[in-house]
Amino acid sequence: MLNCILRTHPGDGPRRRTVRFAALALGLAAAVGLAAAVDASAAPTRLTLREVFELAVAANPNQAVLAARRAEAEAERRRAAAYPNPEVEITAGWADGRDTGAGSRATMGAEFAQPIEWPAVRRARAAAAAAGVDAAAWYAALDRAVLAAEVRRAFGTVLFRQRMLALAREDAANAAEIEAIVDLRVAGGEAAELDRIKVRLERLRADRAVGAEAGRLASARTGLAALCGDTLPADFEVADAWPDNPEPAVVNPAAAWTDHPALRLQEAVRARHEQELRLAEAAGRPALALGLAAAREYDANSLGGFLRLELPAWDRNAGGIAAAAARCDEADAQLVRLRRDIRRDVALAVQGLEQALTRRAAFEGGLRQAAAEAYRIETLRYREGEVDFLHLLDTCRTARQVEVEYLLSQFDVQMARAELDRALGKGDVEP
Repeated sequence: MLNCILRTHPGDGPRRRTVRFAALALGLAAAVGLAAAVDASAAPTRLTLREVFELAVAANPNQAVLAARRAEAEAERRRAAAYPNPEVEITAGWADGRDTGAGSRATMGAEFAQPIEWPAVRRARAAAAAAGVDAAAWYAALDRAVLAAEVRRAFGTVLFRQRMLALAREDAANAAEIEAIVDLRVAGGEAAELDRIKVRLERLRADRAVGAEAGRLASARTGLAALCGDTLPADFEVADAWPDNPEPAVVNPAAAWTDHPALRLQEAVRARHEQELRLAEAAGRPALALGLAAAREYDANSLGGFLRLELPAWDRNAGGIAAAAARCDEADAQLVRLRRDIRRDVALAVQGLEQALTRRAAFEGGLRQAAAEAYRIETLRYREGEVDFLHLLDTCRTARQVEVEYLLSQFDVQMARAELDRALGKGDVEP
């Protein structure tokens, strides 16, 4: 049908050519509408950012590691709350009397001792175990924050590649439309054969760009599917809407470190080292044990109690105390450095997001609409022979470059938002 429309005959006047142009436009519009209807009926389910994040959390391979750490920390807390076991000692033997004619008799003895821990030791050990439980929880929070940033970056990349593929297909359709117009004009003697060669080269480039963008989209899908445990279909799509982003002015870099999971984790590690220092200091105190002793001797039976002391005469755990104090100093230094790094990262991320928003705003003031309108007008002017093909081609490329730059600005906003979430330690994908 399209060939029939494009076929010209000798003696065709301007009015007949105008009618053929109109029929060509109607035919292309009908073809595009039919293709859109077919695509809509076969379109796959589009995943939102929230749905992708929930799938990634469920498929996170670190869940088993984090669960093991939590179980270990809880077991350590139960062990810290336990009391020391009692000790029992039983002795048996024979004894001979020194007197003449004294016989021998069996002797027996038994001791029961209960070690007594100092209250400060029990409190320090319990506090150290509790800090370990807190550290395990903050490990999980930090892992979730890292995963959220990765999912947002991967989601934004897939969406960007979807938009770029759609733009490449639109460019290919525009190239086909321009080629049809050029063929019609060349056949009518209104354009040179060189224009036909140029437009065919342009269409080849557009078709090749479609294949390249399809490959980039497949790579982006592979990355996002891997975060979701490869449970997504090969041709899945994400919701064709950029996730919302908050105004960066609401973020105060000076106070952003207060709730960061990495900072809370380091604080828990610091608390554990502090309690371990107290345990090391308490190890220099005398060890206590209360007990009962019963004995059957050669000539008497005895029953009594005793208090046992382990005197720290030679080993007062000076080395253990020094090592624990060094670990505390190291944790303090790491805490100071971490606070500085978080404040720096948040400040840089806020600046990056503000710059990305500024670049995007430049395209939201009518630049895209102006470029698209210029392309439409120049296409009509070329049909009427008012401008040459190179002018139309330059207008088409300019309109495409404007749209590409706009998509890049949207992509930069999403990447900057992901970086800000990572710097803030956010464990979610919502604003």
